[in-house]
Amino acid sequence: MTPRLSPLGRWAKPEPEPEPQAFVWDRTNALGLALMNCTACHGSGLRLGRKKVAPCNCTLRAIFRICLNKYRGILVDQHTIRTGSVFARMDLRPATCGIATSRNASGQRQKRGNVWSRPQEEFLADFEIIAKRTLDPEEMWLLKAHHIDGADFNVCCKMLRLNRGEFFHMTYRVEQKLGRAFAETRPYSLFPLGEYFHSVVRGAAAKRSQESGVRSQGKDAAAPIPEPATDCLALGAAA
Repeated sequence: MTPRLSPLGRWAKPEPEPEPQAFVWDRTNALGLALMNCTACHGSGLRLGRKKVAPCNCTLRAIFRICLNKYRGILVDQHTIRTGSVFARMDLRPATCGIATSRNASGQRQKRGNVWSRPQEEFLADFEIIAKRTLDPEEMWLLKAHHIDGADFNVCCKMLRLNRGEFFHMTYRVEQKLGRAFAETRPYSLFPLGEYFHSVVRGAAAKRSQESGVRSQGKDAAAPIPEPATDCLALGAAA
């Protein structure tokens, strides 16, 4: 929360940030991730429970695989990652950010906050932190050995003292747990990846941005259209 200057020149009380809303599972975010031949959801991505709608396990595993592929891609290309990135966020100026000016679509000048970030390294850290909070030690070892390092199931079964069936059951359980955690973590989740790696204004900043857009539209609509100096039709008829 950034304090703002009141009209009297005093620092006004910052606006409280609203509580993050819980993730809502619906057909919009589950239909494209489900398996068409799934016997539990029949390709819809959702299962109807007694009290509420729950995501299908195939949807959760698909979310986990998307985040895992991104995690692996960052590890492979880590030597080519830039040290940082600058994101321009309109109507969002933290106290530690640089201030710049830009012009909007109507030509008016507005202030812009430049946010310095390392999105690739932050994604790696968030992935590992969420996994440590969600999984137990055995499941965490399986995630590192099998999913990240690519160890064969024979090696994992010997180390964990499991048979083939117990190994795959644990593998599916790890994928389902992390898939749900990556999607339902608030206020900033790992999935969808587009919202994580791009600037998304939330909370009071989004409300201020929306209000400023409405005010600018009102000013543009109230501006009178200038009349032409001469009547072109009259001049043409006189000629």
